[in-house]
Amino acid sequence: MQAVILAGGLGTRLRPLTYETPKPMVNVLGKPFLEHLIGMLKEKGFDSFVICSSYKSDKIRDYFGNGSKFGVRIEHSVESSPLGTAGAVRNALFYLKDEFFVLNGDTYLDVDYEVIEENFQHTGKTAMMVLYGGSEIPERVDNVGIDGDGIVTEFNKGNSPDSKYGWAGIVLLKKKYVEKWRAGRSVTLEDEIFPELIKNKDLASCVENTRYYDIGTLEKLRTFEEYLRGRKDIKKEGD
Repeated sequence: MQAVILAGGLGTRLRPLTYETPKPMVNVLGKPFLEHLIGMLKEKGFDSFVICSSYKSDKIRDYFGNGSKFGVRIEHSVESSPLGTAGAVRNALFYLKDEFFVLNGDTYLDVDYEVIEENFQHTGKTAMMVLYGGSEIPERVDNVGIDGDGIVTEFNKGNSPDSKYGWAGIVLLKKKYVEKWRAGRSVTLEDEIFPELIKNKDLASCVENTRYYDIGTLEKLRTFEEYLRGRKDIKKEGD
C-alpha cells in the first residue's frame, strides 16, 4: 500500500514549536511525529510513502532520506510554494501508484488500512473518505453526510445539522483521476475536489469508530502524547 502524506503546512497554531521545525517534525516523546506515523503505517502494511512538503522541507528530507533506515521506501515531492492539499497530490503525480491513501501529516489513526483499501476496491468509486463515527473526541466536528449506500452526499468545513460523521483526514484516490487535474495550480481537496466527487456521486465512505489524533494545537499534541504513553503502558503490562 502507498501513503501520500501532506506535510507542507506552516503549523502556525503550534508556534513557537514550529518557528524552526515543520509541524510533522515536532518532537513527540523523543522522535518526530512523522516517524511515529510512518512506523504505525508500516505495521499496517504500507511500504511506499510519498511525503509532500514545502515549509522547511529540507529538514524532512534530511531526516527520512529514501526511507531505507526505517525499512520503507520514501519519495519526496517538494513544492517551491504551497499548492494546497489537492495541488500537492497533483505535484506528486510521478510517484503515485494506481490507487493510494492521502493522509494529513499531523493526523494519526490506528486502524486496519488493508481492510479499508479492500472496501474501496469493492465500491468501484473514484475516491473514498475515511470518516469518524465515534464519540471520544470532545471537539468532534460533524461535517460529512452519507446516504444509505455509504456515498457521501455532503461535506462542510464546520458542523452541519444534517451531518453525522466527521472526516478523519484520510481519503483514498485513484491516480487516473489525479491525472486530470491541472498541474501547478493551488487548490484544496476540500474546496474543489470533494464537491466535484459528491456532485458525481463518486465519493464512497468508510466509517471508523476508532479515535483519531492530531497535533494541530499544543493541547492536541499533549493529548496525543498521553495516548502514546498509554499504549506503552499497555505493552509493558502484556509482556
